[in-house]
Amino acid sequence: MCDYSLEAYKTRPAREGETITTQRFPSGSLGFVAPENNTVAVCLACDTQLRLANLPASIQKACGTGETAIATFTQLDTTAYRDAVKFESGKSVTLQQLGIGVSAMILDGLTQPTNMGEPPATEQAPSNDRALTRNIRETVSNLLDT
Repeated sequence: MCDYSLEAYKTRPAREGETITTQRFPSGSLGFVAPENNTVAVCLACDTQLRLANLPASIQKACGTGETAIATFTQLDTTAYRDAVKFESGKSVTLQQLGIGVSAMILDGLTQPTNMGEPPATEQAPSNDRALTRNIRETVSNLLDT
């Protein structure tokens, strides 16, 4: 999903395996772009797994990470800018807080939004939830095709 503040721009969904980077758009909002076209916002589904790199020192300290970290894309309802990432430590930061130039490799490119609630309570549950979500999407798609 893309933040409301990016709706004025061309967008496309993220692709599993690609690397995207945070960039400031003319509106002032930060979003992800692909290296081949920095005018198109790359949108991610909630619960998409990312390998972040080039994390600023302030984020590393606040979230208990190194320069690289695994995070989950999410959206927050408590801030003006909703697009955010949640680190394995449980800390969430908006893309605005991440800043410009943070790269994200899409590890698990979910293509449809899932819930925007709290993550599952167990370590094993996220991959099971993603598999279940994919199965549900396939079933719905097959039903719609018939």
